[in-house]
Parts: sequence; structure tokens; C-alpha cells
Amino acid sequence: MLRIVLIDDEPSALAVMELLFSEFRGVCIAGRYTRGMDALQAIEKDRPDAVFVDIEMPGKNGLDIAVELADKYPEINVVFVTVYNQYAVAAFEASAADYLLKPVRKERLEKTIARLQKAEKGRNGRNGSREGDGGARIQCFGKFMVYAPSGAPLGWRTRKTEELMALLVYYRHRELSKERIIDLLWPETEVEKAGVLFHTTLYNLKKSLGEMGGRLELTKGSGGYRLQFEDLACDTEEFEKMIPSPEHNDDESIEAIERLLAIYAGGYFEEDGYLWAEEKRYELQSRLIGLCLEAGNYCLSMAMWEKAAEMQRSIIRIDDLNQEAYEALIMAYARLGNTGMLLQAYNQYISAMEELGITPESLEELKERR
Repeated sequence: MLRIVLIDDEPSALAVMELLFSEFRGVCIAGRYTRGMDALQAIEKDRPDAVFVDIEMPGKNGLDIAVELADKYPEINVVFVTVYNQYAVAAFEASAADYLLKPVRKERLEKTIARLQKAEKGRNGRNGSREGDGGARIQCFGKFMVYAPSGAPLGWRTRKTEELMALLVYYRHRELSKERIIDLLWPETEVEKAGVLFHTTLYNLKKSLGEMGGRLELTKGSGGYRLQFEDLACDTEEFEKMIPSPEHNDDESIEAIERLLAIYAGGYFEEDGYLWAEEKRYELQSRLIGLCLEAGNYCLSMAMWEKAAEMQRSIIRIDDLNQEAYEALIMAYARLGNTGMLLQAYNQYISAMEELGITPESLEELKERR
């Protein structure tokens, strides 16, 4: 997952860039700032892989920020985003990874993201991740991946070997019997053949786990098989530990939700499509959307219009047919007086309502209702 920080003194420019980034998988916005100093102070919290920054800004400009980042965090890539092309030489002298001219085109941004992702994979392969336990970790959001201590993803001999691993991660807090595993992975297969497939798949899995240097241990108890990885990072475990209390809505809770959004790279095993994970997938997604809706309403009540819009955009990235999020986003843009983003959000709302078979309200009705 490529973590991005956006810096631009114009909130509308930040909103446009965030909308562009929402169209790419494998990317999350770890932070967005209108002041360079605020972004620099939050670097340790945001842990970005790349910073996209405007050049001409009051206070610390983009070039100043790039120099400071290169000095303190040389592993972070800096991409300049500006309407001026005369800064190109100075930008690359500041070791910029890329230089984008506004308005940024999706096709051009796609090339930049691909280059950054390639560089990040190479760095992980050489040095492991920046976490304390090398590169070893488990990713369940979006695409299921298991990374060895080197940072390289584990390979699987068959798709069923990968699914068995995912199933054991899912049931990691309990033992899983051979019969239950067969019911979930080979429900339509004749009993004797399913038993053979189970033992072959289990053998393949044990071979793959050998690359984990003892960080993953498959044990067998009286109730069946269990995967143990107490000291190994897992995105869903981190996510569930960070969920704030639902009765608290304040700035601290909003920061916690932003951290959850940075971890959430897609639905639980979403790209793998495991049927046995659907209930958990829906549960985690619904919980995150509910938190974002509550936080967005809190921001609206506190006249924090930009932060309210940010929360609603996050919901729409997860569920692009969420009526409540579109209506709140339209209200936030109306309060901001951002006509361009207001009309764009309303057009997206119309498309979503038509897909749901709901007659969309007029823009004036939506603005007056709130």
C-alpha cells in the first residue's frame, strides 16, 4: 500500500487531487494539509511513502519542504504539483521524484503512481518495511498477501494453498478441524478426494511457511489446526485495535478514524472473493462507514466543512452508492462556497441515485434540507 501525503494551500486543489487518487487501487491518503509546517510536524504519524506538494505556498513553500524532507527523511519521495513549469530545474535539483503540472491528468498521475510503487517495492525488497519486525506482515484488506521478513510476498503452489492460509488467518483465534476446512474449501468434492486435496494443500502450505523464519507457526491441537503469529503485524488486527469508542466524537476520534482509513486498503479479502469471509467483510466495512458518518456529522455540527467533506469522500471511496454521504458532501461544499466541487459531487449523486433506482432530489432541495 502506497501511503501519500498531499500539501496545497488551496483546499479545492487538495479535494481534486484526492478525487484523482481515489480512482487508483493500492494507494491511500495518509494526510492532507494546507500548511507545509503542519505536514512536516505530522510526518512521523502519517509515515508517507511519497509527498505531493504545491510549490508556491505562503510560509514554507514546496521547495523548502522538499529540502527538509530530503535531509530528515531521504526515503520519502517528493512529487511537485504546480501550475508553473519554470520551477522544473529547481525541483529536480531538490531530488524530486516527479513534477506534475496542474490540472493533473489521470493518465499522467497513473504513470507517477506506477513509478512510486515500483520504487517502494524495490526498497522493501532490499531493506524490509519500516516496521520493527522487518518486512514480515499479513495483509487482509484488498488483496490477501503474506510478506516474508525480506519484504517479498510469499508464493503459493496453488490457489487453494493461498485460500487455506487466508482461512487460518481468519480463524486465527481458534482451532479449525479438518472437517470444517474441507466443508469451506471443497464443499462440492467427494469425501475421499477432498481428504487427499486437504493433505496435499496442507503440505504445500507448510513448505511456504518455511520462508517466514518461525514468525508463523501452524499447530495441531485436539480441536484441529491453528495458525499462531503473535509477534507478526496484521492489518486487520491493527485496524480492530484502533477503532475508537462510538460514543466519543471529538478531534482525537477523527484522527483515529483517519488512521483506520489509511489502513483500509479495500474490503476484507475483497480481491480474493472468498465466500466464507463475506460476513466479516461486510462487518468491517459497515463499521468504518458508520464511524465516518458519525465523524462527518460531528464536523458539520462544528462548522468544520473541509474535514466534513473529507469524511464523506472517504465513505464514497468505500461505497460509491452511499446516499447519506453524497448528501452530506453536497452540504459541506455548499457551506465552503466551492461551486466547482459542489456541482461535481451533485453529478456523482445523480448517477448513484439513478443506479439505485431512486429519484434524485434537486440541488436546491438538498441544500435547503440541511
